Amino acid sequence: MQFWTIILAAVVAAPALGAHNIADTVSKIQSLGNDVDSVQRALDSYNGGTLRALPVANAIYNAHMSAEDARKDLGNSDPFNTDEGSQLLDAYHEIHPRLASVLSTGSAKVAPQFKQAGVGYVARSMLSNLYIEKNSFDDQMKTVLSPEHYRMVEPQAQEIDREFKNTLDAYS
Repeated sequence: MQFWTIILAAVVAAPALGAHNIADTVSKIQSLGNDVDSVQRALDSYNGGTLRALPVANAIYNAHMSAEDARKDLGNSDPFNTDEGSQLLDAYHEIHPRLASVLSTGSAKVAPQFKQAGVGYVARSMLSNLYIEKNSFDDQMKTVLSPEHYRMVEPQAQEIDREFKNTLDAYS
């Protein structure tokens, strides 16, 4: 009898655990969004020099750690159902324009100043690591989203790819 109670408890708890996974994942993506906003503020306030590049580097590092945390959380999740997939899409769509803005600012405004300050290669390395993390995150999304949901993310993921490549080229 106790065996069936345990099985029943596991079956009843399974949907709640899935909901917890998506809630955690969305929370981590929102944290990443906050860190992306911090990178934007650091880039906007940067006005040249090696020492003034440190807050930018710190913000990029924090964003990278948040991206890694979100990717790991996503990797520990089971495939999402339709509602959970929609929640993940909403979180991704929310962060997309903010990340695109950061990359645009990073390439257009800050790259020449970083290169002049002699820290362009460091920024390029950090951004390259963040780009690798972004690609790993995209790979993880393919494993938890339905093909239909992933097709809704793909155009934005490709746009961010282009932005990353343009930004990395600006630091070369």
